[in-house]
Amino acid sequence: MYLQVPVRFLAAFHAVVSGNNYQYQYEVRFTLTLDIDMLAGDISADGKVNLMDFAILSGEWMADNCDATNLWCNEADVDESGDVGMEDLASMVADWLKGNAWDDDNQFDLDLDFSFRSIALPETPQILNDECADAIVITSDTEYFGSTQGATGTDISSCGYNDIYDVWYNFIPPQDGLYKIYVQSTYSFSSCASVYSDCAGAGSELYCWDQYNSARYFEATAGVSYLIRLADYNSSTGDFKLVVIYYPPPANDECSGAIPVEMDQYYQCETYGATNDSTSSCGWDDTKDAWYKYTATDDGTVVFGIYPNDYSEPFYTAAVFDGCGETPDELACATYDGGGEGEPVTMLVLEDAQQGETYYIRVARNDSDYGKFDLYVEPGPENDECTDAESIAVWDGTSGSTIGATGSDITSCGTDDSRDVWYELTSLEDQLVLIRVSDYSYSEMSYTVSVFDSCGGVEQACSESSEGGGEMETVAQLVYELSTNQTIYIRVAYDENAMGQFDLDIEQIEVPYNDECVDAEAMDGYTGGTTLGASGSDESSCGTDDTHDVWYTFTPDTTAEYCVQLSGGGEMGSFAGTLTVYDGDSCSPLPTELGCEQIGEWYAELYVDLTAEVTYLIRVASDDAGQGYFDLDIYSGGPG
Repeated sequence: MYLQVPVRFLAAFHAVVSGNNYQYQYEVRFTLTLDIDMLAGDISADGKVNLMDFAILSGEWMADNCDATNLWCNEADVDESGDVGMEDLASMVADWLKGNAWDDDNQFDLDLDFSFRSIALPETPQILNDECADAIVITSDTEYFGSTQGATGTDISSCGYNDIYDVWYNFIPPQDGLYKIYVQSTYSFSSCASVYSDCAGAGSELYCWDQYNSARYFEATAGVSYLIRLADYNSSTGDFKLVVIYYPPPANDECSGAIPVEMDQYYQCETYGATNDSTSSCGWDDTKDAWYKYTATDDGTVVFGIYPNDYSEPFYTAAVFDGCGETPDELACATYDGGGEGEPVTMLVLEDAQQGETYYIRVARNDSDYGKFDLYVEPGPENDECTDAESIAVWDGTSGSTIGATGSDITSCGTDDSRDVWYELTSLEDQLVLIRVSDYSYSEMSYTVSVFDSCGGVEQACSESSEGGGEMETVAQLVYELSTNQTIYIRVAYDENAMGQFDLDIEQIEVPYNDECVDAEAMDGYTGGTTLGASGSDESSCGTDDTHDVWYTFTPDTTAEYCVQLSGGGEMGSFAGTLTVYDGDSCSPLPTELGCEQIGEWYAELYVDLTAEVTYLIRVASDDAGQGYFDLDIYSGGPG
């Protein structure tokens, strides 16, 4: 028969955990439950085994007086030294802690629980590195746990807000290069970090990052002391983990170590830790470079796309050289010019690559900074030449790209729209079509769409892009009348030697039924319409080339001041042109204008005095590029 006896041990100690900047007192408690043989454990000889027997045994153990005359003590001689002492007790406790159970021949058996808990006593932590002069020396790539709770200090950093309570670390780099201050903390601690050359204060500040900036990179010199100050913003405190991370130069830091790349492949790349060994003709401060090499598998155009992916919208320079060494020839150079609002992609085009030749590509972030990017290698477009035009039909839609396209400026409406791609369309019937090119790339680049009667033939129509109906969308569109079996060649080209991606859509449309003044649509206050496919002439006094017009009549019920309001745009086209109201409904000759307004930002409004039961003409017109859909509204009451 066994008795379960819980034995509790209590210990309290002070400790400084390695790497911490604070000191706590801990209380440690643990409970062991023993099974004691009742027959052998009756040390007090009172006929039963109880806590008194275990107390006597513990006392004899402590006094080293437990010998083989006591059966229980004899069985407890774990180390077989001839007596039972603290070594045996330590061995038994060690076995318990490891979860080892004694076998059935022994008098002790571990088959119950063991519990352990650590309780931090309510004692204010002592900050060891509260002052700059007491900065804790740290090394790179090692974790340090710290806290600003209980810290003092002053707000001396240039970038933080009320970052008063600070702690200090002294970092002496073992080698030159790029380092990053990485601070991981709880949601309640948002660290501001700064680096100083000495403890003189604000005048010695070298770098500073506020709580919103996690890219805390700095270049350091081996053997130089850098004092790192950490503080929470807005007078708060908290706990954190600090690591100073070293970024060695990448394997492709030099041209001689260029990484091979292949066609139609994505490569995840970065310039962290890169040094400078060359320059490019089109960049600025692009001193941190990485190198790649491409061996052409065919003759032709090759495009190297640089796509930033570190969310800071950096600008990259890319250049291609014919070799390494001191004086290689730069064959092409490209950088993002910062004109758009979207992802700043840099497209490097190598024209006339020769099969079997190896080319060296240098990529560097402008502004002497570092970053991550994707590198994609692709050929130029297959429909780069008119003779290789891609076949397309009415009601077809296709995605296209001028990235890597060659060409020449041959259209009447563009400005140096020299990178072009071509499409071939053959009509199966007499029809009026809308040819529409949309760019959703957020790049705000201008481009043209034009129609030719043959390759090397005569331009039939041309339209330049403008803001379209969608958010940040630009549209180039034209309306063209086709006859049965007629073949046309559609050219899409980007201006200013730019490159981009687009959607090309061709749809059949009808001439609006109110295209002529004599067919004006009667409206009672609101209507929707379009000028797509409309004919006409330049009639309004405030317009220029607003030749595509549709007509409406309006007869007011009451005499009052009326607001005539037009809003354009929408999913199917931009809108630009004029809104005109005439004093009467005669089409030949037209009555006197009561008001004329140019449409700006797809919107225009006129305020006119109208007489009850008199019919008035309203003309809505647009130029070639501005044809599109609109809403027309008339209501009394005037402004407000």
